[in-house]
Amino acid sequence: KEILFFNWNNDFKIKCNPPVKELQAYFKKFPMVTPELHRKSGIVTGEWSATYLPCHCCPKAVFSAMPQTKIIAILRHPIDRAHSRFVEQTYFAKKYKKQEINNCPVWMGWDRFVDHSIKQIGKCMASIPGPKASNVRECIHHHNELGWSIYAPSLQEWIAQFGVGGVQVVYTHDLQRDPEKVLMTIERHVGIGQYTKYKNVNTTMNAEGKYGWIRKDNEASHDDPRSKMSKPTYEKLFKFYAPSMVEMQRMAQKGLISKLPAAWVQEWRL
Repeated sequence: KEILFFNWNNDFKIKCNPPVKELQAYFKKFPMVTPELHRKSGIVTGEWSATYLPCHCCPKAVFSAMPQTKIIAILRHPIDRAHSRFVEQTYFAKKYKKQEINNCPVWMGWDRFVDHSIKQIGKCMASIPGPKASNVRECIHHHNELGWSIYAPSLQEWIAQFGVGGVQVVYTHDLQRDPEKVLMTIERHVGIGQYTKYKNVNTTMNAEGKYGWIRKDNEASHDDPRSKMSKPTYEKLFKFYAPSMVEMQRMAQKGLISKLPAAWVQEWRL
């Protein structure tokens, strides 16, 4: 998990066109699974990196290196994801005694930061094409707290590269409620047989204050994101993400991505 090869974090170490030697080193991190071994045993290999979906050049870079790869996008409620990212950045800023971390001015506090970030993203969008960004996806990429929750443009680019059949979208909303069903969906997508001995499927990993993929939290909070911020701030974010949510619903209706959670459809009146 979290190899972060194609995009390390935010605007750091992006590999839009990685050299052959670096790709070879990347491939050595995985077990050798030949087509013959896959046919005989069903074994597959892969990685999970949260920074790839919003990366403006990763779809093309990944396709160029591994055109047969099956892509899985696990999406969280966009406002909840943005808030969670800010909380995480605040945690590490305090840990390392910094006012800013990964270009995130956590000293502002959440409410002020939302105003600041919406303004910055708006300026970036208005400047396209320009020195700040040549397309919408670059604006999304450059703002990892709020921007990375604008899912639609990123999904469209991954689908453009890998095709509808190459990209499977699932949602943490469904993963929380019926984890085995979501896992079976992923298994079908990557072409492996159904696993019947799932473990820890109701355990939260990398939870707030317990960051890291080997740290479990059986009592992690899954509260409604409205309870985590002021009503005016939530309403700003609701409006901010509405265009992306409308586009995602259109994509779902066309069969390009999985159906959105009913709660999302109801909340954004899709």
